Amino acid sequence: MSDFLIRDGVLVKYSGKGGAVVIPEGVKSIRGFAFEHCEKLTNIIIPEGVTDIGYAAFNDCKNLISVTIPESVVNLDEYAFHGCESLTSVKIPDGITSIRCRAFAVCKSLKSVILPDSLKEIEFDAFESCESLERITIPAGVISIGTSAFYHCKHLTDVSIPESVTSIGTYAFDDTAWLDRYPDDFVIINSILVRYKGHDTAVTIPDTVKYIGNDAFEHCKMTEVRISSSVTEIRTGAFFYCERLTSVIIPERVTSIGDYAFQRCRNLKEVTLPHGLTAFGKDVFAYCPNLKRAPMLIADGKIICEPENRMGAQFEDIKDFVLKGEYAIKIETPVKYHLISQMYLLDIDTEHVCAYLKRNFVRIVRYLIDKEETEIIQKLLHSGTFFCRSNIDKLIEYAIDTQKHEIYLMLLEYKDSSVGYQSIEKKFRL
Repeated sequence: MSDFLIRDGVLVKYSGKGGAVVIPEGVKSIRGFAFEHCEKLTNIIIPEGVTDIGYAAFNDCKNLISVTIPESVVNLDEYAFHGCESLTSVKIPDGITSIRCRAFAVCKSLKSVILPDSLKEIEFDAFESCESLERITIPAGVISIGTSAFYHCKHLTDVSIPESVTSIGTYAFDDTAWLDRYPDDFVIINSILVRYKGHDTAVTIPDTVKYIGNDAFEHCKMTEVRISSSVTEIRTGAFFYCERLTSVIIPERVTSIGDYAFQRCRNLKEVTLPHGLTAFGKDVFAYCPNLKRAPMLIADGKIICEPENRMGAQFEDIKDFVLKGEYAIKIETPVKYHLISQMYLLDIDTEHVCAYLKRNFVRIVRYLIDKEETEIIQKLLHSGTFFCRSNIDKLIEYAIDTQKHEIYLMLLEYKDSSVGYQSIEKKFRL
């Protein structure tokens, strides 16, 4: 009986005794899990002609010492050699463009890795916990190094990163000797501030920084930060959990702020946004209790605050709604009501906003009652143009039903002084 189950050129499963194994000629693809947990496998030669090594194909082959990967391979899937703890070296063939997620993670004996010139991306966790790896040369042409790509490669001391790299993920080099020994508090690679290692309470970001990288200041204890005017992008989680930070001025050249950039900055009280934002992530200022409202967008020099839930609305659509008056754009209704009420409060595009309010008045005020937006409701009342006998009774009853006592009294007082009652019986019924 053959050690190999092969169907139409696909090696489906290996069931042999291990040791040194040569895959037969004619195989074009190695299916996922084909050699998984084959702990007696020590050497593997993959023949020329194989183009694809599937998901977790050699996962957890703990005693695999060496592997020969031919130049014909163009796809090496996730977890392909994950957990091959005895593997000491690997040469990845030209033609591979991506080292996939955890492809060589937890290869604890891996000392030598040769990456191909064709490579464009190293995905997250690709070489995580390769504890014996001492040096890595990332070839020119690589654009992205993913989250935790070399995390816990604790003996990694020599790292060469080409100018082509424009994105370095969170923790990409954390827990490595290279990062620990980096000679400056600011770890800056290709204008990306990858990590701040210092402990100052007042931090000035150098002028050489163009991008503040993912989680660059996570959990830092600073109380103030000066962001250089050279910065154009603040990436995901850049200032996450900077609990002592009290204020921040984001310079005018910044066009993009990533998801969670200032999340859980619990003492943050003041934020100055730039006018030219083109991208604004989700939950940028979430869980910042000292910010009464989380700023999101500047229109006519005034700050539009973020709704509690954007309900999937894209920032570009929100910008078009507010700045271009494209009120028919597909955004969930509660988000539209939030934006319209903010624009009305700030006197932005007054004519069109008032027309929108009149068309949807009862529904919008019910939304404002739910959110207890007393300031906006008060402005609507003072305008004297929206409330009338045909709508105010419905809204008073809604305030009663939702137990919004303060708003109920505001509406009742307005009705009493400005609208009046059809009869004394109606007055006492309300």
